[in-house]
Amino acid sequence: MTASSLFNHLLLVCLWIYLSHIEILNSSCSTDRPANYSVTFSAQWTPVSFPKQYPTQRPPAQWSQLFGSIHNSDFELWAEGSLVSPGVQVFVEHGKSQLLIHEIELLKDKMQTWFQADPIPSGEGNTSTVITLEKSHPLVSVLVKLIPSPDWFVGVNALDLCENGQWKTSVLYDLFPWDAGTDSGFAFSSPNYVTNPQEAVSRITAKNPSHLANSFYYPRLEALPRLGYLEFNLLQEEKDNETQYEEMQDKNVTITEPETQNRTRLEEVQVTENQTARGEQTAQSHNSTPLDCEISMWSSWGLCNQLCGKGSRERTRYIMLHPANDGEPCPSLLEKEDCEEPACPSKSPSINSNISTDSRPRKRVNQ
Repeated sequence: MTASSLFNHLLLVCLWIYLSHIEILNSSCSTDRPANYSVTFSAQWTPVSFPKQYPTQRPPAQWSQLFGSIHNSDFELWAEGSLVSPGVQVFVEHGKSQLLIHEIELLKDKMQTWFQADPIPSGEGNTSTVITLEKSHPLVSVLVKLIPSPDWFVGVNALDLCENGQWKTSVLYDLFPWDAGTDSGFAFSSPNYVTNPQEAVSRITAKNPSHLANSFYYPRLEALPRLGYLEFNLLQEEKDNETQYEEMQDKNVTITEPETQNRTRLEEVQVTENQTARGEQTAQSHNSTPLDCEISMWSSWGLCNQLCGKGSRERTRYIMLHPANDGEPCPSLLEKEDCEEPACPSKSPSINSNISTDSRPRKRVNQ
């Protein structure tokens, strides 16, 4: 080996060591102490923010249990543009986590643990739990299924709770709907319709999918309101997990009444790429989403209302979706136009009034 090739070889080795070191730094936290966080999911799926096809029965709007994982950068629970695993598919379609837990248990080298929080029995409310992160596994991923829905969910993918080698104090993460790519239904209550071949995870927006039947299709909006938010708060070290969990539960009970939801306040919020800094009350008042009237196509024209000569005819359409929240009102559902049938026949000539039409026999009078 020449001196030049030896130098190049050593240079490549040094570069490999450097890149490996950078990867390790990026996938772990330099702090030696673990971190306890309260995790709260606050749901804001309301008929005011999302009036179109809002589920009110069989079943009404609600949320599955929250499922999350604590991991390093080698693990992926879900990601935009990727295909979900069979375990994630079962969870986002049916809200069951057994298969997903089994999948995760097989990846213990990349995973620290998984966690859950109780379901929310209505469209708005909150649910909470406490988690512990080690420096080697500073990433958190979360899934919550919308019920009812084909395969729609909200969540966060690989949220890093460590910054500059230190645990973040507080993080707020806005949640928007995602399509898991395993069911092709357009509406909340669509029947099961398997997507074959399976598609990648994609973001649901106000204009995509661009179909009138889509429950999240609001063409007047630039962006959908958030469906809720995740809140991560670093807990004090002095208290054990059980005590902190009990205190946190006292402050973050599951809430189903809209008027009692706005209780939590953050003084400082860390910013990630899907969130904005806020020093205000986190549970904002719900934005009223205008819902325009949707009507059917016109029917065919009816028959002319005259058998002959000039008349009129009508056609109709019907309301497919009533307006709400100051949306565009419905236009007229009835339209008329003139019509003309063949000319009516002319009247018969008048009969001579002197000619008797009485057919009764008359008595002849002799002169």
